Amino acid sequence: MDTCEILTIFVHSKKIKQIRMATKYGKTWWGQQWLGALKNIDYSNRLSRGASYAKNGMVKEIIFNGNVIKAKVKGSRRTPYNETIVLPIFFNKEIDKLIELIRDQPVVLSKLFNRQLDESVAQMADKAGIPLFPKEWSDLQMYCSCPDWAVPCKHLAAVIYKICMEIDNNPFLVFSLHGVDLLAELESRGIVADSSEIMEVESIDKVYNEPFSLNTDNENIVVDYSQLRDLTLPLSNLLPPSPAFCNDGNFQEAYQKELVYIAKEADKVLQDKRQLLNESIDRITKSAACSAENFMPSFYQQLLEVNTDMLPDYHPTVVAARGIVVCALQLIAHGCVVPQIYCETIIRKGRGRAKSTQSKKYQIVWQPAVIDEETRYVVEHLKQQRSLVCKVITDIVHLLAHGGNANDFCKMFFNGGEYSFDGIGENNIPGGIRSWLDRYFMQSKYKVTFKIEEAEEEFAVDVLVDSHSLEEIMTEPHFDSQRMEILKQLAILCDIVGELNQYINNGGKQSILLSLQSFSGFLQQVIPAVKLLGVNVMLPKALQHLIKPQITVRLKSKQKESGGYMSMSDLLAFDWRIAIDNEMFSPEEFAKMLGSAKGLLKFKEQYIFIDEAAMAKLKKVLNTPGKLKPGELLQTALSGEYLGTPIELTDEIRDMIRRFTSQAVIPLPKRIKATLRPYQERGFSWMYRNMKIGFGSIIADDMGLGKTLQVITLLQKVKEEGGLEKKKALVVVPTGLLHNWESEVTRFAPQLTTAIYHGSSRDLTTDECKTSDILLTTYGVVRSDADKLKKLKWQMLVIDEAQNIKNSDTSQSKAIHSIPAESYIAMSGTPVENHLSEFWSIIDFTNKGYLGSQKEFVQNYARPIQKFGDRHVAERFKKVTAPFMMRRLKTDKSIISDLPDKIERNEFASLTAEQAALYHETLTRCMSVIEGIEVDDSKSLFKRQGLILQMMLALKQICNHPTQFLKDNRIDAHLSGKTEVLLDLLKSIVDANEKVLIFTQFKEMGDLLMHFIRKELDEDPMFYHGGCTLKQRGTMVDRFQNDRNSKIFILSLKAAGTGLNLTAATHVIHYDLWWNPAVEAQATDRAYRIGQHNNVQVYRFITQNTFEEKIDAMIQNKKHLADMTVSTGENWIGKLSNKELHEIFGR
Repeated sequence: MDTCEILTIFVHSKKIKQIRMATKYGKTWWGQQWLGALKNIDYSNRLSRGASYAKNGMVKEIIFNGNVIKAKVKGSRRTPYNETIVLPIFFNKEIDKLIELIRDQPVVLSKLFNRQLDESVAQMADKAGIPLFPKEWSDLQMYCSCPDWAVPCKHLAAVIYKICMEIDNNPFLVFSLHGVDLLAELESRGIVADSSEIMEVESIDKVYNEPFSLNTDNENIVVDYSQLRDLTLPLSNLLPPSPAFCNDGNFQEAYQKELVYIAKEADKVLQDKRQLLNESIDRITKSAACSAENFMPSFYQQLLEVNTDMLPDYHPTVVAARGIVVCALQLIAHGCVVPQIYCETIIRKGRGRAKSTQSKKYQIVWQPAVIDEETRYVVEHLKQQRSLVCKVITDIVHLLAHGGNANDFCKMFFNGGEYSFDGIGENNIPGGIRSWLDRYFMQSKYKVTFKIEEAEEEFAVDVLVDSHSLEEIMTEPHFDSQRMEILKQLAILCDIVGELNQYINNGGKQSILLSLQSFSGFLQQVIPAVKLLGVNVMLPKALQHLIKPQITVRLKSKQKESGGYMSMSDLLAFDWRIAIDNEMFSPEEFAKMLGSAKGLLKFKEQYIFIDEAAMAKLKKVLNTPGKLKPGELLQTALSGEYLGTPIELTDEIRDMIRRFTSQAVIPLPKRIKATLRPYQERGFSWMYRNMKIGFGSIIADDMGLGKTLQVITLLQKVKEEGGLEKKKALVVVPTGLLHNWESEVTRFAPQLTTAIYHGSSRDLTTDECKTSDILLTTYGVVRSDADKLKKLKWQMLVIDEAQNIKNSDTSQSKAIHSIPAESYIAMSGTPVENHLSEFWSIIDFTNKGYLGSQKEFVQNYARPIQKFGDRHVAERFKKVTAPFMMRRLKTDKSIISDLPDKIERNEFASLTAEQAALYHETLTRCMSVIEGIEVDDSKSLFKRQGLILQMMLALKQICNHPTQFLKDNRIDAHLSGKTEVLLDLLKSIVDANEKVLIFTQFKEMGDLLMHFIRKELDEDPMFYHGGCTLKQRGTMVDRFQNDRNSKIFILSLKAAGTGLNLTAATHVIHYDLWWNPAVEAQATDRAYRIGQHNNVQVYRFITQNTFEEKIDAMIQNKKHLADMTVSTGENWIGKLSNKELHEIFGR
């Protein structure tokens, strides 16, 4: 026999948190046996006084040395009393007999190697003649230095109680107190497993083994959390109910209760029903970067407040950090997290000659439950540092837990902090916690399989290990070296599968037999638990797809014909159905088939699982049938499912859906003056089809794909069919697009008449407004005049840049929604399918009530897709919105192959009232001077040319912005019609997450634009001009090309017109034209050049009804003029005659 290792426990002054030990002794069966045996021989009732001493911390030191126990107990004297207790030694003969008895019980033996001491070992010890527990006081040799000669005195009794506590924490102590190391005895007889040593608590460096860092390489990853199962109960049920380390009630129950609470709180955070912190914090700016050092609770709250729609605009580190926080919340909300205990060794240097001291502090770290396959997939797909994920999970668990946990171990697990366990009876607690949690981190060496076969009215369960039966393993000689390790692995399953004990003891010769009723619980509770431990389960074919009854609907026709949206939905009627696999049953048929069955019910060649709670919910729906709204019915028909379950459709409904979703080719209107590309013809036909059956449409094509032309074609078609004779079309656009629309309608559909309803003198009663086919107006006017406009009858209501109504609570959005029309069209170049929080208002405008209320939309679609990454809901969303929204991208090969690489268009702006007055005053004054010059020599000719160019410069500045000309420092974007058009266009480009170059000839105008863009769009543009150093220029170019948050680049035409490579831009805006095609082309080529993989949109800004419009027309008609070259610039304008000047400047 080997002498057991000496174990010394001292009490130190502690600066870290302490677990307040409960006063209950004999928590475990083994502790009860020790204490009970002594109480049975305590005829003088002396032990009770010892309990009081032990409870009050009078035992100051205990030393275990084999079968000798020495202690110090504080009494009435200044120095503690010395205590000695000696237990009898067991001999080899008795131990041999005990080992033989244990060998005959494979389950007991396998538990021993898992550091579990089965209660039956005590009975075996009795049979072997080994008295584990004293039967009379003389079995113990006891001594105390106190003057009380009674044995035991209260001091010895206190030590006895503390021994009981140590036995509770380490039951193997009942053997080592008799000088026997049970596992060593087994090993000395050749009975070994690969690893049977006590599990040591690992260092905190095991989990936090490297500096925290963020991975930004996969910032665009969308993790699908919909596949996570709720593991809150299954995982906590894997833990033994009453661990020895906690003497205060059923800790597993308290642990589970708190974990369920935390999971619910995490779900509330994800549902925006609560915050992590109830305090106000600053928001993260889009340009701000973050690092792992920022990871603290207030930062988590900041990340959660980032608008998910705008997430691509934020720094990659912020995107990555937010992904970690959301992942942590998702894992916690699904109970897919587990704790583990770790320690940190603290070494304190002694003063002077004093020796250094060493102590340990312990803490709980929460981490993903990677024993679950779906959890493991989520964490791997996140591609972030494991230690950082663990830190965030641990922090959030602490934030969400109850603050005043009564149970000390609950405080340690859920409220955080560091703890020392160096008090009497505490030494084995960390190891006990590690042992309790260890099944969460098991590394299974052998593949265990539960093979289940169907028998008559029952099921047979057998266990295979690496495809070998247990009977083979227990009898075949070639398994001798592996047998103990296999049994050790199986022993862990015995706590979950009670029947497994007898199965192993029988050597696997007889299958575990379960009745149909008992197998139901086995299937629903045991199998999910053992799967978490890596056990493979082979089910018979009949059980491989367990059927659960689901409520669904049967859609049918009401036999009612109508043409409007809500009317068409009213065509659909429904009956409740119960779906069982692929078959549908009426409620009456299902009730008859079900009868009073519970659990498993055989259905043809499969089994139905009857869950009482689920059946109660199902019956509640059937007994109190609600009415599905028309929008819900139509969504159900289009998606082919109800609450995730397939629906039943009658033949007439199938035909109706087929006709509704088909793409019929509609002949183009005869008077349209444009050649539509194939995708544009399809867009026109789609809008026409929707209009005819009473539905609205959202055309959300990428910028530059011709949405306006498609809508104008539709309006022309409606006119040719007589649809605009009695009711007109109302087109609502941003202010800057009014004249663009007027110009485009005139260009492509000259037969359509238009009237602009805008300005302070606007009047709906004028003949022009009454008789025109199209009334063009702005969002601001609609907001002011909604009461007037909604009284009129409109055939069609079109809104351009539909994101202007994305916030349904604004007065502008409410005004648009209040105007009735026969059909509705919404136009938006932004990717609305990614901005779900904005999408509801737009689709509710085109098809009112289709997606329910905004609250229902968020609950049914926005939250599952954006926050949970639910792909199934995303697919359903696409199905139910596809008939009403069309979006084509420039990256689509079928579209891009039909487009030119460079698309140029004129953007027309109107002068504001102040601009117009200033323009005409300046023009009149300048022309008077120019016309007064007699050109009779070269000097006067030169002077005249100079005055013309000065006039053109002044008028160009006025068209740009009055402040540029007047130099009066009035910094207001709305003073210029051109600036308003620019800001509207930039907003669309930024919303589309694309980049743009803005060219201007003037440094002053560039400065003004920088101010306007910062103020109105909250973007930070750069300005490349002649005053920039070479270093500044290089930095700006690099930032624009490589920083996705840098989207707007203003450039001086002279400084940046040539030589730069700016292929990150897909849009080029010429804010003020040079009137030289070659110069324009050179500037445009900064983006449109080798290395550009996208189409480039080029916008030439022209102020309507000014010289800019006239000169542009002249240039387009006279491009053959030889003097229009890069070298001559705009000098050719100065040579025009007075007559030509009058034609251009309109005087």
